[in-house]
Amino acid sequence: MTSSEAPALGNAPHVDDELFINDVNLRDARDGQRKDNGGGGERLRLQEELPSENEFRTTGLRLFLILSSLLVSVFCQALDDTIIATAIPPITDHFRRLSHVGWYGSVYLLTNCAFQLFYGKLYKIFPLRWVFMSALFIFELGSLVAAIAPKSETLITGRAVAGIGAAGITSGAMTIMAHTAPVRWRPTFTSMIGAVYGVASVVGPLLGGVLAEKASWRWIFYLNLPLGGASAFILSLSLKRLPPSAAGQILPVAMTIKRLDLVGTFTFIASIACLLTALQYGGTTTPWSSGLVVALLTIFAILLATFILAQILQKDENATIPTHIAKNRNMAFGALFAICQGGAFNIFIFYLPLYFQVIKGANPIRSGINYLPLILVNTIGIIISGLLTTKLGYYMPWIWFSSMTMPIGAGLLTTLTVDSNPSQWVGYQLIFAIGSGFGLQQPFVTAQTSLPLEEVSTGMAIMLFSQLGGGAIFVPVAQSVFLSELVTSVGRAGIPGLDPHQLIALGATQFKQIIPPADIPRVVLAYNSGLQQAYKVALILACMSIIGPLGMKWVSLKPAAHKKAPITANEDKV
Repeated sequence: MTSSEAPALGNAPHVDDELFINDVNLRDARDGQRKDNGGGGERLRLQEELPSENEFRTTGLRLFLILSSLLVSVFCQALDDTIIATAIPPITDHFRRLSHVGWYGSVYLLTNCAFQLFYGKLYKIFPLRWVFMSALFIFELGSLVAAIAPKSETLITGRAVAGIGAAGITSGAMTIMAHTAPVRWRPTFTSMIGAVYGVASVVGPLLGGVLAEKASWRWIFYLNLPLGGASAFILSLSLKRLPPSAAGQILPVAMTIKRLDLVGTFTFIASIACLLTALQYGGTTTPWSSGLVVALLTIFAILLATFILAQILQKDENATIPTHIAKNRNMAFGALFAICQGGAFNIFIFYLPLYFQVIKGANPIRSGINYLPLILVNTIGIIISGLLTTKLGYYMPWIWFSSMTMPIGAGLLTTLTVDSNPSQWVGYQLIFAIGSGFGLQQPFVTAQTSLPLEEVSTGMAIMLFSQLGGGAIFVPVAQSVFLSELVTSVGRAGIPGLDPHQLIALGATQFKQIIPPADIPRVVLAYNSGLQQAYKVALILACMSIIGPLGMKWVSLKPAAHKKAPITANEDKV
């Protein structure tokens, strides 16, 4: 199926008003036309025979319970992204495995990112409720394994398992909302998920530090069990009545396996694992020219090429990323925007605390307070943009606003120096954060409005993968740029007896313990130079984000817009 056959919801009759079904393919029927499916049977228009999807729209207490439970699940998953950061020192003290520090956080991100598209397939084929509950169970299982881990390797395994489950939670929550909430209110509900992420980003490091100091680092993972259990119980009761489009497809086992695209799934997950592992090691613990990094990048390229070829050669209904979705203008350019926004935002999340601790001499708690403007205003921007999108019925103005505001804030942040005052580093954060917040959730609204309802799960997975992938790929790039500039600047400083590479083996602030006080200001300047170069990576991404709205078309969320005639074939292609 080409992109000309994929309905664009901004102009085509909405999927709530038109319901089609086919025993083999549920996706590529449009306008009530009967087409031959090569022996697969006729597509039947069932608008008069089956209840309208609107009859299944949820309101009142049931909608509140569903939304609350989904937000709690997302909060647990989002909290796991950041809560471990301040607990890593006591964890390494307990296991005495300092060499595993990098894996405690990165393995969770790796599996979370790699399994996004696979969950997109699962949500499309199987009933939404059971896929989401399975993802939540896997996440809880991983948390339990991490909590009771007797050794460091077990903790890493638990984090990897938790990441696999986490990959299906946020995309699943958004997909369930798309099937249960009225179209006009979806941007508001979607913005709530973004707000939950923002709150978790603020609470996570503080809560992790408190639990690790006052109780035990194991409670960081135990905390997920009661919250996730309560969420699962409420969802099991409130999600019993969903529209037919959320019930999955009843297919023979052989066809189900084919639809899962196991070859494509394996090659994609393996390729992402190779890429992220190479970026994790390259330029930091291992030179880019090392055999390990070169081998990982080579395998990544081969597997990625295999994945792309597999997607092109097979039918759209079996592909992990159907070609008509890849050719959809809003999906393609929306994903590009998500990559740039996610990459730029995560670079500042990781490297602004370094500025405050190393350059300004703040302790970890003060550092967290100093970069609250970035987190809080980003969250406020998410909420406001969701409300405005619901009010006006358009999301494109906020993508434009985001892509024009982020470069200004990012550019100003690259000018931070040793002498920058609070009005500067607070103000610069505010500018970048408001731009980032207004754009963070718009790619997900794009997926909800640019694809048929039964393909929203795939679209959500693509957008979430893009946003996570932007951070997973470009944070290591910024790390490599930062360390390279740090080593170069320290070398230029010519400090007697100091090997520039020695700083890499130390903690961020430990150099002050081994360097004479008279030489510390020169090392601080070198650190600042390295951070400025890392921030420039974020600046480049912020500038590139404007390519996204340039290629996207305006889609209205207003009900009247869904009564218009379908767009022509070429209007929706890349």
